Amino acid sequence: LDPNADLQARINPDAFAIALRNLIQNALIHGERDGQLVVSARPGPVIAVSNDGPVVPADILAQLGTRFARGNTHASGTGLGLAIVNAIMRQAGGSLTLSSPRPHADAGFCGTLSFNART
Repeated sequence: LDPNADLQARINPDAFAIALRNLIQNALIHGERDGQLVVSARPGPVIAVSNDGPVVPADILAQLGTRFARGNTHASGTGLGLAIVNAIMRQAGGSLTLSSPRPHADAGFCGTLSFNART
């Protein structure tokens, strides 16, 4: 938790819970089995969920967050989790940003939720 984090934003609490759960669930399922999963809160308000794992190629990363898009994985799923997060964030006036490698690293994946600050 960044000491300057301010997580006040206008969003339905149930929708927020679904978005965060989907990001964490994806990080657990698609990250390295014994890797690290980090949930961080930063100023903005911003919440990031990152994990250890191989780099997701740019062409695949660009498609994630759209319905039925899946990366190179053996895990089961429909490819809807990140699309749901993306839809929730758009409806809340925020955004979902996906990056791989995760920031300040050579590998991994990061999903970042950026909210409009409460006014």
